[in-house]
Amino acid sequence: MWSKRLISLLLCLVLLCGTAVFAAEGEEEAEKGMDVPPVLTLLTGAEPHAPYIRGYGDGTVRPDVYLTVAEGCQLYYGLLRYQPADRAEIPGVDKGKWYYDAMSLLAAGGILDLRRDGNLLPDAAMSRGQFILMLTRFYPELEEGTCTYPDVPRSSPWYEAVAKATAMGWINGFEDGTFRPMDPLTRAQAAAVLNRVMGRQADEALLTEQAVIPVFTDLSPDHWAYYTLMEAVINHTAGYREGREIWTSAEDSRLHYPPGLVLSGGEVYWAGEDGIILRDTRVGNLYFGPDGRYTCGDAETDSLIKEILAGLYDPALTREELLRAAFDYTVKSFSYLRRTASYEWGFTGWEAEEALTMLRTRRGNCYSYAAVFCLLARQLGYDAAAVSGGVNWNPRPHGWVEIEFDGVPYIFDTELEMAKKGQYHFWKLAYEDVPWPYHWAETAGEETEETGEEAAAEEAEEAAAEEKTE
Repeated sequence: MWSKRLISLLLCLVLLCGTAVFAAEGEEEAEKGMDVPPVLTLLTGAEPHAPYIRGYGDGTVRPDVYLTVAEGCQLYYGLLRYQPADRAEIPGVDKGKWYYDAMSLLAAGGILDLRRDGNLLPDAAMSRGQFILMLTRFYPELEEGTCTYPDVPRSSPWYEAVAKATAMGWINGFEDGTFRPMDPLTRAQAAAVLNRVMGRQADEALLTEQAVIPVFTDLSPDHWAYYTLMEAVINHTAGYREGREIWTSAEDSRLHYPPGLVLSGGEVYWAGEDGIILRDTRVGNLYFGPDGRYTCGDAETDSLIKEILAGLYDPALTREELLRAAFDYTVKSFSYLRRTASYEWGFTGWEAEEALTMLRTRRGNCYSYAAVFCLLARQLGYDAAAVSGGVNWNPRPHGWVEIEFDGVPYIFDTELEMAKKGQYHFWKLAYEDVPWPYHWAETAGEETEETGEEAAAEEAEEAAAEEKTE
């Protein structure tokens, strides 16, 4: 009897010692990081709000385009509080790809399950269910939940994850009550989910004041996810007031510009000394409307002017070369129309009306030619002045455009360039180099020396110009 008990006791001791040895070895392996998945956690709203979505090289952010598996993994990867060195082998995925680090680390951490998560083709669209399943794996402590989406039954592989995320308020279904777990997830939808998870929300008041120039060409304030995506793309720090996020600093270059002229997307803006775009303000001859964009004051004229410049645009041209192209366009594209009425010397404000008449009818006089070129120049950001004055020794009413370069005023006379047909050139012509005097209002009363023959010759040239353009 005693011998059997002794043998049993010895066997127990051996087993216990063996278990202790195995446990010690397991702890040693854990300390070395062997076969122990890294703990991956996401940033929270209390930390600096670094951007986690970036646009494309063409200036778009593509809010309604489906998120790929590679992009989804990259989103999570960029939001990790720490990025351990652990990596898992992913069969069929090139290690040199931009998304390999993201996918391999998430796989090592058990966020991306290589055995059960289905299609892992990097360029395949990520489903809504897969995105939420990966999200909940960052939070293993989440309690079980329930969900009432009719398309996510208990038998669904997404049920547990969708139930937990719904309980946390991270996701919302569609108006018809469904969740549609198999539908592809859009970039905007992904940002909406991640902002809720991290407790982040845009400072709408600040963005309304400062985000005057569109950050992306395909994202307007009318889009349902505008503020959601702005939170995701603008680098900022934040505090909270009455339950709302307040951006305490937002030094993103897309919200602050060097003071002065700002050209963006075919539009003209002006930044104040604080770097913020001015609105409902006049700078020289340029008026910037409530939306911060330059306007001549008439929407139809603005549209026609922009259409012309879009046709002339060439990325190889400098801004002054594009101005010259606009000058040549004005010279060659219209017909002369004699008119007895003229503007008083020094009178301003006729540019938009004259330009619109010329653009509609394709005919006009010196004021019309000047008005079209003036507005083309202003749409390129030049502080162009349309001048109503006089020309020649015996001054006759005439309209032209004046633009300063380095503080020196130059004449741009598209109508006379058209009429003289190469005899003289009126592109960027200094006042001291003109073949005859140009008179502003303050010189109207000066004595003149033109003879009657010179005046008659000028009349004849004008009539000939009219005939040539018909």
